[in-house]
Amino acid sequence: YRLGPDAVEAARAVIEAHRIFTAGNGGACAVAQHAAIDWAKAGGRDVMALGDAVSMSAWANDHGYAGALARQVERVRDPQDTALVLFSASGTSPNVVEAASRARACGYGAVVSVSRADRAIALHAAATVQVKLPFGAPTGVRTYGAIEDAMQVWCHAVAVAMSGLSPWKSSEAEGWA
Repeated sequence: YRLGPDAVEAARAVIEAHRIFTAGNGGACAVAQHAAIDWAKAGGRDVMALGDAVSMSAWANDHGYAGALARQVERVRDPQDTALVLFSASGTSPNVVEAASRARACGYGAVVSVSRADRAIALHAAATVQVKLPFGAPTGVRTYGAIEDAMQVWCHAVAVAMSGLSPWKSSEAEGWA
């Protein structure tokens, strides 16, 4: 699976952050939680996954599901040192899109969206950096599972880079190794 130059730019934004939050929906939430563990171990940074079941139900109960992640996002002190990495297989999850918009309004240093290229218009527009995953007939990627696999490829490449190794080929323009 090959990811483009946007994936390298997004990785840099995450690697340069002092604090990182991850979040997603459904299977993408599992990817976000996995990324948080890997990045904390590899990079020795403050990394936390948002959106656990207890937090989501508590915030959703008081503020609606679409605002549940956004309310967690706006509670951060010194957001300029923080990267928020949002994962969405569909690219249209209202709670993920709202979290991206809120993080940008709060002044986060980076808001990274990791989603499919063809439908994540609002999510990618709200983010400061995007990883646009190919989806559809020309690519052969036709399932959310395959999109989640591509998310994991990117997450693992970021973890490798955080540990001091290079996941890139000799030329970054060639894509990921």
